Amino acid sequence: MSVSVISKRYARALVLLGQERNALDRFREEVNRLVRAFAVEKRLALLLESPSLPKAKKDAVLTGLVSLLQLSGEISNFLGLLQSKDRLRYLPQIEREFSHQADEALGVQRVQVHTAVPLEDSARDALSASLAERSGRQIVLEEHCDPALIGGLQVELDGQVLDGTVRTQLQRIAKTITEGE
Repeated sequence: MSVSVISKRYARALVLLGQERNALDRFREEVNRLVRAFAVEKRLALLLESPSLPKAKKDAVLTGLVSLLQLSGEISNFLGLLQSKDRLRYLPQIEREFSHQADEALGVQRVQVHTAVPLEDSARDALSASLAERSGRQIVLEEHCDPALIGGLQVELDGQVLDGTVRTQLQRIAKTITEGE
């Protein structure tokens, strides 16, 4: 079975449970904390995947992790399920797929916005409203500052890049001048 199929199945199950418990945002935050913990402490995943470590010790490590990260019972059980099915290594893919499916279930669309300087509140609100009208969904802007853009903004929406940055405009002008188009 492919990683994609596995991650989609586990993510879907977690989304359904989250909808049932009205806890999608809480689940997202907890699973994100869990993924960050495994990313920071790489030996943790190796330890839990080791066939030489007895199940009782793995369970104790998971119990300590759940306590340390203050995870809910549902996420604790989910983590235990992943461990018992030898699927912990897929947690980052499951987390990405869960986030995507949870957004769909909540009618949310995440939009990447790249600007040279942070957006002012009025510009942020206007951009959100415009994109929400276009997509028919609630918009969550994920802003990234890159001074190399010089000015303007670049928006990534539904796989499309809308580029209105000064840097890109200057590159187009330079190309026109050098190629004579």
